[in-house]
Amino acid sequence: MEETAKMDGAAELTRTVKELREVLPALDAIQTPELVRPDVPGGQPVTQELAYWSLRVYAYSILSQFREMLRSTLMLQDAGQVPAVFLCCRALFEMAAHAYYVKKHALQHLDKKDYQAVWDFMLGINQGSRYMRQRQKTGAFPHKTHEIKEGPHIAKIIACFNEYFQERGKKGLQKITVS
Repeated sequence: MEETAKMDGAAELTRTVKELREVLPALDAIQTPELVRPDVPGGQPVTQELAYWSLRVYAYSILSQFREMLRSTLMLQDAGQVPAVFLCCRALFEMAAHAYYVKKHALQHLDKKDYQAVWDFMLGINQGSRYMRQRQKTGAFPHKTHEIKEGPHIAKIIACFNEYFQERGKKGLQKITVS
């Protein structure tokens, strides 16, 4: 019985790695364009164009990061570096969770055509950092004219991703607690 489970696990791993290898060329084919910020002066109302630009910055950034992490994962798998593969897979999972979180919340604001809310949300996503926020509070960045936002905590992102699986009738993911 145990030997069958090992073979099934090995077969599943082989199938998964094969599928991931097929995905990588499709991801490589996606060109990331130069994203020029729309000419909307600070303090002016956020336009639809500016809100969508902030979404594109995120989308192309996470795509590029995901693509390279997947490439690294496959290279490490080929080299038999299983512990490193595990860490890469966790990073890929967290990027997928993050992308779902952003999609869900950005669409809520877009549905209401609340472009300022999209901008504020994406500012926290694209630039948010607890570390940088804390440094700003201590005066490390006197030249910054806007407050650095704190990005969402990974536990909140994973909880949101759990909703995705629960909505589809699948078993929810175990919550990850990160301090």
